[in-house]
Amino acid sequence: MIYIFLRLIFLSIFSLINSVSNNNYRLVYNLNVSYAQNSSSIVLINNQIPGPLIEAELNDILIIRVTNYLPASEKLSIHFHGMLVQQTPHMDGVSYITQMPIESQHSFTYVFRAYPSGTHFYHSHAGLQSVTAFGPLIVHDRRKPWNISEVSSGPLLFSDLWFEPDRLTQEYNLLASPFIWQGEPTYLLINGKRDFVLTVDPNKKYLLRLICATTLSTVVFGIDKHPMTIVEVDGTLIKPKENIQSIELSSGQRYAVIIQTNKQSNGIYLMQLAIRWRTSINSASCTGILRYSTISEIPTDLSSFSFPLLSNEEDIRLFSFTDPYETLFENNQMPRRSVDKEIFMYSTQSRTSDGLGMRWMINNSSLDKLHLINLTQPLLLDVYNGIEDNLPTNVIYSIKQNQLIDIVLQNTVAANGVCETHPFHLHGHKFWIHSQGSGMYNPLEKLNPDTNNPILRDTLTLYATSYSYLTPNRTSTNYLKPCGWIKLRLIANNPGLWLLHCHIGSHLFMGNNNTGNQFSTNRENVPSRRISDNFSSSRSYAPEYHAQNVYATQRRICEQLREEARRERTKVSIVCKDLVRYITDHQSSDALVTGFQSPKDNPFRDKQQCSLL
Repeated sequence: MIYIFLRLIFLSIFSLINSVSNNNYRLVYNLNVSYAQNSSSIVLINNQIPGPLIEAELNDILIIRVTNYLPASEKLSIHFHGMLVQQTPHMDGVSYITQMPIESQHSFTYVFRAYPSGTHFYHSHAGLQSVTAFGPLIVHDRRKPWNISEVSSGPLLFSDLWFEPDRLTQEYNLLASPFIWQGEPTYLLINGKRDFVLTVDPNKKYLLRLICATTLSTVVFGIDKHPMTIVEVDGTLIKPKENIQSIELSSGQRYAVIIQTNKQSNGIYLMQLAIRWRTSINSASCTGILRYSTISEIPTDLSSFSFPLLSNEEDIRLFSFTDPYETLFENNQMPRRSVDKEIFMYSTQSRTSDGLGMRWMINNSSLDKLHLINLTQPLLLDVYNGIEDNLPTNVIYSIKQNQLIDIVLQNTVAANGVCETHPFHLHGHKFWIHSQGSGMYNPLEKLNPDTNNPILRDTLTLYATSYSYLTPNRTSTNYLKPCGWIKLRLIANNPGLWLLHCHIGSHLFMGNNNTGNQFSTNRENVPSRRISDNFSSSRSYAPEYHAQNVYATQRRICEQLREEARRERTKVSIVCKDLVRYITDHQSSDALVTGFQSPKDNPFRDKQQCSLL
């Protein structure tokens, strides 16, 4: 993973909450994480797979309380994949990096703005829990360019599942000496099922949201006789790409597509989800059914029904290289000026010092669980306070605020002689894919982007352009040979400590990650005080304020509330009561997300205190 870190102040959650437009809302969700019934390793959210749908309008404030009901040995955090958590980097949900993991029988409350709009999801960011601990997150935008019904079942989430060995054994084996690979998945699932049925009406257009929540597999999806029009990629609206028969999704990627159902009323069509870029030992695939509402009963024998035509690997890569998606809006276009910095990241697989274990490395450095578990406070807090003793400097990259940055990811052949395809996800930012190519990256050859209008996204695919499992020349003598690269471009405009990492769960767990430090150049925004040690609590937290800062914050907040009340002809006490109801009432009893040490310290617990200031 890469951590991109900006040393900027942690802006008060108060200012975030009270900057919300009167047209937006504060939405409260509760996520309870526990083992599935009769299981000692399968992790579920609210006892279901996928977890419950989180929905918001653009710029609403989401208040999400996560409670860990796992055994004492299991900690966790939740990452909201696609959310930029601007001004609240400590809400990014990465254990030991932006927060301490949530201990068993404790809670943590995430508060952040629902931005950007689009199709997103949330998942555990601890070990391999995300195999089953995930759910959809949709941020609606009233300005969307379509007025089309969404399917009643909600988003389609794709996942992979192992029956053997169990998750905890897999985690142990991945870091053990000798190393034992987890194996290929037993099944692919659509919304947690092998036989998912999607019911629609005939002769109607629908919007389908597709979310790839797999932890290993890159998949391809299609619906027989129902070509798709792609309108959104990773939450970004694109120029519609029509007549797509099948679509590739790497782990962490999301798409919104439009389909047109047929006029005839007797409609039963097969949907199929299949693995690409890996050997599917178990022939793992998933077949679902698109059923028209006029059909009362699904036939038990589907052998006469045709499958959709799914693209193979070469077609997929050719599409990515030669027919990329284009952004819909001019203000999302990629800057063409010279970049301020180019960072080269050389991804390799390497043996541990005893020759028996295995790690994934970037620039010969790795950051796995063993490097983090002894920390007593998150690295984000260390950097904010200027403490460098615990920082893994070999995996941290410093970037100044608002710099234009190119990051080149170089793929190489693994120890078994196979070049793998890797999905990479960047936290806290979106980026453009500037260019990509085969073999070894040459900075003198790729000065111009592959397209004039690339899209903003947060998850990419680093393809294996040679020595993949498809090629006959796979041998360990090819180890470390270059086999493809991709260059992404971003604007460093969101202060924080951010991960860039392979989204294959086992690769991340084995260290395929780095950290980038992004520092603000505006020193006026950085306070001289230090954050209290209480910030490292595994429960809900935010910066603790000194008494004078608390009072100043109270006064400023109430002035904002009075102004809001004047505009809306609302009594200040009512506005304050609203603030209290959505914040104070939904925190753990010993710490408040607003930064106060206990509910009694909250100056707004009594609605009258606000109106009297």
